[in-house]
Amino acid sequence: MEAELAGTSVHRGSRPGAEAHGEQSTRKVADLADQAIQKALRETDAASPEDAEAYARRARDELRDFLSSGGRTGDRSLLHQALACALAACEHLEFGELLEARTLLTAASGQLALVRSVPPQGA
Repeated sequence: MEAELAGTSVHRGSRPGAEAHGEQSTRKVADLADQAIQKALRETDAASPEDAEAYARRARDELRDFLSSGGRTGDRSLLHQALACALAACEHLEFGELLEARTLLTAASGQLALVRSVPPQGA
């Protein structure tokens, strides 16, 4: 049985956005990415100095799970840049560098706002 991501029809191991006509909308993938990024930001914000390593590891693992199972974007450049920032944040979380990771996660969140501000093609 495949686990679902964020209550959507995107399944682990499946290509995100696989719908009847090919790919899910960029906005839908951006929304899912933003959920994962906001969760990682909350995890790292709640970290006390003595628990920072555990929080960083959990945030990194959850973010990597999303990126590996639901974060493939093809050539959608704004979304691709946001997910690249999130992936770079995972590297900083690997070493417990919360400030650097949070900076990259905030940048990724800003990029996702830009993704959502672009009108859909054909609109």
